Amino acid sequence: MQAPPLPPVFALTRTPNWHDAEEQTRLAFDEIGDALGEQAKPFTVPSLLGEAWEWHRAVMEADLARNFREEYERGREQLSESLRGQIERGQRVTAIAYNDAVDRIGTLRDAFDEVFDRCDAILTAATAGPAPHGLSSTGSPAFCTLWTFAGMPAITLPLLRAENGMPMGVQLVGRWGDDARLLRTAHWLVDWAQRLDRGEA
Repeated sequence: MQAPPLPPVFALTRTPNWHDAEEQTRLAFDEIGDALGEQAKPFTVPSLLGEAWEWHRAVMEADLARNFREEYERGREQLSESLRGQIERGQRVTAIAYNDAVDRIGTLRDAFDEVFDRCDAILTAATAGPAPHGLSSTGSPAFCTLWTFAGMPAITLPLLRAENGMPMGVQLVGRWGDDARLLRTAHWLVDWAQRLDRGEA
């Protein structure tokens, strides 16, 4: 893969739900920012985008209610409690609320244009804490929701290690439609982290 023409610059981003991040996630995030030095620029997500989680939920649950309508009508008792709850909330989403949420996707993308004019990628937490043990859960998706809803490319890199030995991911997010640049930047960051471990960076 072709390397970036210059060392990339990262927008070090604490999302509006940062209060949900565990202490070890916050400390690890600060450490990687300190190690990157001048290549990490602090960026605060505009507060108005804090509603994006509700916009995402309206769209996701209304779509679930539509796409799982037959399964719900034939055998709702066989569905998990979580899925039933999402479907039933989705059934109550109005057409106006759904379309208003979809209309905000473009606004959400546009809000990040300025940061991508100055930085190659957003660097943020991938999850609230370390990966959970076992296969019963993949953890909360809340730290991915903002980027998923906007349709912006994102990649998680397991560059950190938690106190319990489980991996902790950092998440890189790119400008909508600029996947190739994001992948180049991610490749650079993995190489940088490996060199840092060897004491070469």
